[in-house]
Amino acid sequence: SHRHGVDVPDGPVNAEGQLRLVQGLLAAVVPYGDRAVAALLSSLFSSFAPVSTSELAEFKSSVLQGIRQPMESGSVMLTRADGNVTFPARFMLVAASNPCPCGYFGDEERECTCTVPQIRGYQNRIGGPLIDRIDLHLDVRRIRPAEILERRRGTSSAQLREGVMAARDFASWRASQMAQKEPDGSIEALADGPRRFMIAQADLHAMSGRAITRTLAVARTIADLAESQEIESAHIAEAVNFRVRDGIGGK
Repeated sequence: SHRHGVDVPDGPVNAEGQLRLVQGLLAAVVPYGDRAVAALLSSLFSSFAPVSTSELAEFKSSVLQGIRQPMESGSVMLTRADGNVTFPARFMLVAASNPCPCGYFGDEERECTCTVPQIRGYQNRIGGPLIDRIDLHLDVRRIRPAEILERRRGTSSAQLREGVMAARDFASWRASQMAQKEPDGSIEALADGPRRFMIAQADLHAMSGRAITRTLAVARTIADLAESQEIESAHIAEAVNFRVRDGIGGK
């Protein structure tokens, strides 16, 4: 569709398309002042909308660090001489990045041509504080051509949705049963064994308070998928495995 001189696609768009759309919308509202710009950004990213991007390590550091505060608080604050204005900005970040400049660090078949300093420098572009705010970290290996051309299919989107909806229904039921107990995500809500295991993992990996809280939130989701009322050590172990990485492309 076409609104206010800006071409707005009717369907989903990729990261490049999102960037062009945002740039076009910003150009349309900039003449109306900073508050209009902030309101636009808020309306785009205020309902847990997914924001996907590839080549995360190629972004400027100022851009990456600029999204830390909205990821943490779910809001954007605009400060000007006439006062402060806060707008909601809740979104889900889905990001991908190559493990090194050549893209083959950790590949099982092709040799990486980068030096160790190049690999470390490339991975460090993203920055520890931003990495700490991302709950799930996955190494995705290059798929062999024969596997791509096989006719076998994995789990369908419909099957995945069924599992998610079942977990949400279980979580709602669990919340109604545990309304008077400790809130989810607090370490006091754990049984003694899982609690000691979480503390040991936090000490081993030097987890921040944020990392501990987010790991427990992921463990709670894993437990809901398994329809378990209590967070068990196995759920925490899986959540820790999603968070703790020795580096993108390596373990």
